[in-house]
Amino acid sequence: MLEANIEKFIVNGCKEEVRIYANTNSRSNTTGYAKDQWTYMVEIMIITIKCLIPRDASHGSVIDYDRFNEELNLWYYYRHGDNQSLLASILKKEAHYWEYSDDSIYSRIPPIVFANEDWKLVKNQVLKNILYTTGRISSLIEGLVLAKLLSVLVSTPNIKVDDLINEMKEEIMCFSQKEFIENFTEYFKHPLNKYKGNYTIDFERKRIEVLNVLNRIYDKTEYKILKAALSFLCESKSEGYDSNFFISGLIGLRSNISDSTSIKDEEFIRNLCGFLVKLRKGRITGESLYIDKYVLPDIFQYKEGDVFFHSLLKKSQVIRRINDGNSIICFIRTRSGIYRFVKHLNT
Repeated sequence: MLEANIEKFIVNGCKEEVRIYANTNSRSNTTGYAKDQWTYMVEIMIITIKCLIPRDASHGSVIDYDRFNEELNLWYYYRHGDNQSLLASILKKEAHYWEYSDDSIYSRIPPIVFANEDWKLVKNQVLKNILYTTGRISSLIEGLVLAKLLSVLVSTPNIKVDDLINEMKEEIMCFSQKEFIENFTEYFKHPLNKYKGNYTIDFERKRIEVLNVLNRIYDKTEYKILKAALSFLCESKSEGYDSNFFISGLIGLRSNISDSTSIKDEEFIRNLCGFLVKLRKGRITGESLYIDKYVLPDIFQYKEGDVFFHSLLKKSQVIRRINDGNSIICFIRTRSGIYRFVKHLNT
């Protein structure tokens, strides 16, 4: 049941991202476009899963940020879609860190929740991971309450909606600003004194706004994903909201809708769901996943047919290479699928 529920969430979320990518202009300008290609949201979800490392002391997995950094540096060259928060973090251009609204948190939160049974650990890891790309208070609080929603649904799938919402309210009411600052200041990308405004007042205002949303009082344009989640849970409606990995995943988890949309490397995606269950149950050791020494060759140096090893891609082969004078495009086969890497020249 657990693995099936996780699979329904992730696969349905991925199928939505395939539809989103198919409806963007980017596909017509992409060399080697595949009809079942997903957006960067799925790529970031996969990266998050690959960076989860079991703790030695007890069940529970945490993000390895050395690997997370390297994975994002590589993602820069194969991404399908852009995200200003992620790109700013990679390029060290974080002037708007406190204002960035980062959609990728909606695909980074589920793997952390699914891999862990301990809510305190989930909460810690979710907040830390959001702070990696944005310090926006509304993103932190919405991300926390969505993580709570998903954590409760996975552990108690038959819970009544009113009871679920009450648990979400309780989490936000007990979310201490003082404890948050004491425990997470070291993870801010910018010093708190660089925040434009009064952080204390803004934090409490945002906390009240989210509580109002949980009480179905909508007077702000923010928290669209939380509003859509509540609309679906309470009324079985998701119309009127932008499609999104998280909402589509939630619909997949809570319904038996059959979706024929095909997704790239679907077997690999389904295997990742089983991997998350193994992490959750403590069946994988950290030693088997930890990378002690990184081997990160320049993938653009290789010719067609070359086989090489890369710590993140493992054994890889260049199956096609294009150099049109403006960019180098390399199609590389790995055990998890085929990647299209693009490096723009003279930029």
